[in-house]
Amino acid sequence: SRQFVPDAGQQNLEELRRTIAKDPKAPVSMIVDNMDQSYVQQTLPPVSAMSVGKLIKRRLDRDFGSNDIKGAVLLGREKTGRKDWNFIMIALERTPQLTAWLDFIMELPNRFHGIHLVSVEAEMLVRTLERALGIPKEGTGAQWKFFVSHNKVGGFRQVVLRNGRIIFTRLAQPLADANTEVIAGNIEQEMLSTIEYMKRLSYNPQTGLDV
Repeated sequence: SRQFVPDAGQQNLEELRRTIAKDPKAPVSMIVDNMDQSYVQQTLPPVSAMSVGKLIKRRLDRDFGSNDIKGAVLLGREKTGRKDWNFIMIALERTPQLTAWLDFIMELPNRFHGIHLVSVEAEMLVRTLERALGIPKEGTGAQWKFFVSHNKVGGFRQVVLRNGRIIFTRLAQPLADANTEVIAGNIEQEMLSTIEYMKRLSYNPQTGLDV
C-alpha cells in the first residue's frame, strides 16, 4: 500500500511515523527525484582499477560542495586508445527540505537502507520492465533507451541509457494545465528536445531507440 504526505511538516511526519511504527523491523529506503541534482560525465586517465576510486573521490571533493551528498557511477573503460575510464559524477544538494526528511528517517528505529536517486535506479527499472515484457537479455532491443516517469509532485523525469548505463537525465516541470492534449503535447516536445540533445552524445536515429 502507499501513503502520500505533501511535505515534511510536523503533522505529516507524525502521521507517517505512526504508520512506520507498525513494523519497526521493516527497512527504510529514501528515493529522491527532485531538481536539486547535478550529473557531470567525466573521463579519467588509464590508471589501475585499484586507483580509479581515489581519483573519482578527489574529483567529487573538488567539484562539489562539502555539504552536498555526492557519489559517482562508473560507466566502464574505453576498449581502444588510452583506455580511459568513463564515469558520471552525481551531487544531491542538501536542501532544508531534504535535511528535514533525513533527520526524520535517522530518528526511526528501522534500519536505513540508504539514499537512492530515481535517475540512477532507472538502469534497474528498465531491466525489470524488459524482463516483464519478455525481452531477452542479450541481442535484442536498441542500444539507446529512453525512460520517462512521472513524479506526482516533481514532474516528468527523463533518463537516457546507452548499453544499459545512464548517460543523461533531466527533470521537466509539468504544465499547470488541466487539458490532457496540452499536457501530452508538452511531454512530447520535452522528449523531442532531449532526443535532439542526444545527437551530441553520438546518438544516431538510424540505430533505433526504445522508449
